[in-house]
Amino acid sequence: MTAFAELAARSHYSFLEGAASPRALVRAAARLDIAALGLCDRNGLYGAVEFIQAARAAGIHPIIGTELELADGGRLRLLARDRTGYRQLCRAVSAAQLAGVKGQPRLRIAGIDTGDGAGREGSAHPPDQPSSRRRRPTLPSPERPHALRPSAGPFPSGWPGLPSTTLLAEAEPATVAPEELSACIAVLGGPQSQLVNALVRGDRRAALRHVEKVRDGLGGSNVVVLLTNHLHPSDAWLVEECADVARRAGVATVASATPDHAGRDDKPLLDVLTAIRHRTTLDQAAAHGLLLPNGEHRLHSERVLRERLRNHPEAFAAAARIAAECAVSLDFSDVRFPGFPVPDGETPFSVLYARCQEAVQRKYRPVTRQVAARLQRELDVIEKTGLAEFFLITWDIMRYAREHHIPGQGRGSAADSIVAYLLDITRVDPVEHDLLFERFLHEDHTGTPDIDIDFSTDHREQVLQYVYDKYGAERTGMVANVVTYRPRMAVRQVGAAMGFPEATIDRIAKGADGWYTATLEQTLSAAGIGATDHDVDASGTARRGTGGAAGGSAGASAGGAPRLRGDEGAAAVGSPSGGGEGSPRETGPVTARSPLMRILRPSRTRRCSLHRRTASGSRRHSA
Repeated sequence: MTAFAELAARSHYSFLEGAASPRALVRAAARLDIAALGLCDRNGLYGAVEFIQAARAAGIHPIIGTELELADGGRLRLLARDRTGYRQLCRAVSAAQLAGVKGQPRLRIAGIDTGDGAGREGSAHPPDQPSSRRRRPTLPSPERPHALRPSAGPFPSGWPGLPSTTLLAEAEPATVAPEELSACIAVLGGPQSQLVNALVRGDRRAALRHVEKVRDGLGGSNVVVLLTNHLHPSDAWLVEECADVARRAGVATVASATPDHAGRDDKPLLDVLTAIRHRTTLDQAAAHGLLLPNGEHRLHSERVLRERLRNHPEAFAAAARIAAECAVSLDFSDVRFPGFPVPDGETPFSVLYARCQEAVQRKYRPVTRQVAARLQRELDVIEKTGLAEFFLITWDIMRYAREHHIPGQGRGSAADSIVAYLLDITRVDPVEHDLLFERFLHEDHTGTPDIDIDFSTDHREQVLQYVYDKYGAERTGMVANVVTYRPRMAVRQVGAAMGFPEATIDRIAKGADGWYTATLEQTLSAAGIGATDHDVDASGTARRGTGGAAGGSAGASAGGAPRLRGDEGAAAVGSPSGGGEGSPRETGPVTARSPLMRILRPSRTRRCSLHRRTASGSRRHSA
């Protein structure tokens, strides 16, 4: 028996479509002896670094992928073979997000019709209706997934659809050529896929054409068909149909449980998140067929899946082979800058050296041997670490602020540097105060040091716009963050999903602790509500998961489940390439400013930031 690989897991970074953190998925995989685990969150790579770090600590091989929503309503899972494949995923996600609006990416893969045309049309309007009276189309109402319809009774699509008021993004989709995904593996099939949708409609020819188009575009070795059985009445039939299509198209099959949550106990949380996502109650979500009918969409052991897919042992060997081919290493020590222009014949370091020598004559009279030695030592370290361009860019931002009379000052450990002092980034003389430079930067340092700069609130946007204009919008990005649930917000949204009276929700929310230190029982007691009132016990179970999904319980300190992607209004980063190769880019609240998807959190987040202090009712942390 080969080592088992699960290739298509989904975490809570799919934003209300998954119920488990990457760490929870890894813990569950370790308990089930899963050797390799793939993370394919929807339209993003937010959990990639957290997942890789947790998987390697647990001795599990991590596989990075994403599930892209396409402009015609289809979905496509892609796995990165290597660092090149990861860059290709970043570029594809960036193209999709920048072409659409927040929450509605727009992407098309050239030559590959991946959708069935039913998912993104919106509401139609009579062609002869005057343009002044036309209403913009909205997203279609949510429906029961096609894979769950064959035995769904008299309402296979669900009850009459929930009303949709979200306007449909109508911009032209970005187009990605198949060769731009050459280092990725396409995983076809599974719930909400074009392959399964075509088979459920009884259109085997369309299912086969779809697989053949993807195979011809990406190459036969880069396409596999997914086999999964969640014990729905039609699943055994779908497994055989998908296997037959794969055989006729000449592509391999892989076994997967396509987990949306880690364990059986996470199913109530997933149901609540689904109701919140559709802005309805659990009862309405169930009536409309939006909830998964059982708890089998979770991680399963190899033994369980082999029993359910007993006719397809080759699918397990293919999954293990694909896992072995996928190896993504993210190197955070690689430093690249958007490019600082220097005169012909000069280098960034020679320009920095000249500016420091000029400034030291002006600021130190006389220039003592101690000052000269300190400056030379710092310049040597900056040259060895390749950070001359970093200091010049920071100097350039401060120069612009001074010339336009914008108050600004560097702070933190940057005050330990005489170079930062000479460039007027900081105002503290490190020689006079005997500050230790190695606290800020040393020869073995990887990445970039922290230079936090405070600009006045009234002029911060002016400075940001200068950075975009100087270095180019394609090489500059705002830093995105992840807005998570704090206990009070969790209580309000879960209570609404449970159908609680507003007065009850308000009492519980006001009694909730804001920082996860109180238990559920203490919160209910503070609100004067017993554990049996209004089925609070069921709500409490859901609230525990929502309020502490990243840490386990409501009182956990690890933070809450992600709600949505937010924007840090005063932090910007730069890159020499415009494709979002290290981290995908997205649309932002300000025209022509794209937030950089904040997927990474090493020991410290390294960036040059235009800092501001904010207060928010929701907890924010990097993904």
